[in-house]
Amino acid sequence: MNSTNKARIHWACYRGMRELDLLIIPFFNDNFHLLNKRDKRLFSELLENNDPDLFSWLMNYKQPDDARFKRIISIIRDSNKKRDFSRL
Repeated sequence: MNSTNKARIHWACYRGMRELDLLIIPFFNDNFHLLNKRDKRLFSELLENNDPDLFSWLMNYKQPDDARFKRIISIIRDSNKKRDFSRL
């Protein structure tokens, strides 16, 4: 996936797993534009993984084998810590 095609990346954020949608879509909407090119590319590549792996990584149940993803996962987690999930 091209990391500069924002519409395509936005579409890839919709996972079909509600829990992932609640973690990924708000991050994309609020933070994607703030990422540098490297992190945008990492985010785009991260979305190419399957839902169970993404969920495990974002919930900190497992660590990805590809160490490059640890940075963007940490950024997403930090962003989600600041969100108010009580309204969900």
